[in-house]
Amino acid sequence: MKTTSTTHTGFEIDLIQTMYQIGRSISVPCSSTGGWTGGHHPCSLNCKNSTRNGGYTSSSSRTPSLLRQNRVSRVERTIPDALVSPNVVFDAVTVGVMPLYALMMWFPRSQLTRKLMGSNMRIFLGGSILYAYMLLSYGGYEIFRPLVESIRAHGLSSDCAARYLAIMASMLEDTKVTALTWVHLLLMDLFQAKWVYEDALHHNVSCIHSLILCFMVGPIGLLSHMLTKALKQTYA
Repeated sequence: MKTTSTTHTGFEIDLIQTMYQIGRSISVPCSSTGGWTGGHHPCSLNCKNSTRNGGYTSSSSRTPSLLRQNRVSRVERTIPDALVSPNVVFDAVTVGVMPLYALMMWFPRSQLTRKLMGSNMRIFLGGSILYAYMLLSYGGYEIFRPLVESIRAHGLSSDCAARYLAIMASMLEDTKVTALTWVHLLLMDLFQAKWVYEDALHHNVSCIHSLILCFMVGPIGLLSHMLTKALKQTYA
């Protein structure tokens, strides 16, 4: 009887140890309250929600904060994209330059006009920064990849002009490329209008008609001012 009792006790000890090892190897989910009734958690080494000191944190308590962080990150990414969207940029730059033309045409000698359109280049610096940011946001080199690849493949062949014009026309079907081109043209036209305005003040020549043409068809506005100045010098 004594031998049988000893063997039976050893078997129970081995069984308990085996079950304990199996319990340690299985990852058991933590409770929503973060506590564990009945002593230490048997799978503290494998529980994904355990802290460094063996504690337990409810995954549901982390969910709202994670959702808020994801929502904020999405908003932070969306705001800059919305500010440089083609529609917003097209409207903003078109409306933004109109007061400058109005000041040059109707209040050419005011201090505000001289300060904005004189030797101050901050407006053009701001426009250049906007253009660069748009170019990077819209993909940078990827926008011009079709044209660049065509130039590398065909070079200056006999039909290169027709091919490149067709590629550029297809590129302008993209609203992003159109917005970039529009900002480019507005900056160049405004720069010509600035020169016309300053030259007209210097030579005391009317420039309203030339500035209107600068806004609509930049080079024609410049030509109009040169002709106006030549006519005044001739018949003055």
